Amino acid sequence: IVVRFLAGGGGDAAATPVAEVMTSRVTAVAPDDELAVAAEAMRDGGVRRLVVIDAGTVVGVLSHGALVQATDGEGAGRQATLGVTAGA
Repeated sequence: IVVRFLAGGGGDAAATPVAEVMTSRVTAVAPDDELAVAAEAMRDGGVRRLVVIDAGTVVGVLSHGALVQATDGEGAGRQATLGVTAGA
C-alpha cells in the first residue's frame, strides 16, 4: 500500500481495487522448509515477505524481520538482509 498507492500519489482508497496495488507474483515457502531456504527465496526474489503454504493452503506469512529475529541477524537472517537491501 505504501509503495504502490501512497508513494504513487494515493487517490481514493475506498474506490481503488486491491488488484491495482497487490503483488501478483508471490514467493512462497512450506512450513517445514529451513530458514536458509526462506532466506535464499527472500534474497533471490528481493522480497521482504514470503507466503507460507501447506498442502495448497496459506497458513502464514514469514517476514524479513521475523527471520532476522529468529536468527539473531546471523546466517540465514544476514543472507536475507543482504538480498532485500541490495537496491536500498
